Amino acid sequence: MKIVQYQPESATAKRDRAAFERLNRAWIEEYFCIEKEDVEVFENLDTYVKNGAGVFFAKDGETYLATCMVLPVSLGSNGAAESENEWEICKLAADAKNQRHGAGSAVFAACKEYALSKGATRIILLTNTKLKPALHIYEKHGFKVAPLETWNNFSRADIEYEFKP
Repeated sequence: MKIVQYQPESATAKRDRAAFERLNRAWIEEYFCIEKEDVEVFENLDTYVKNGAGVFFAKDGETYLATCMVLPVSLGSNGAAESENEWEICKLAADAKNQRHGAGSAVFAACKEYALSKGATRIILLTNTKLKPALHIYEKHGFKVAPLETWNNFSRADIEYEFKP
């Protein structure tokens, strides 16, 4: 397994974007429904990355095992970062056929390290208590339950975690 960072100008960018959306749609549609904020990320992934977000994949050869994204919390509607101190990890997804091999944890760790390398003073994530394997990953990486943010736009989010270095 190899962890790779998404690069919008790479030769594999089109395939990477498709894998990012496919992996995320699979888990969201299994438990919830796609929301407008999901579509916003899928359609504008390159803009988010060009403005500071990081997207990582766990791959085995050409097989995408997992993906995860991290972005400045205050990434404005125009896609530009307003502050880089608080970050959000989002869109953690693993291929259903390849779960429980550490790929999700590995891309999650890559996102956490990316945010910390950018000077993050707080990293948050919004999730749902139904997603027990994901909750285990968050706690394993030192995240603690925090009050649910008022800016939460997802109907599926019922719990928030945070990490403070």
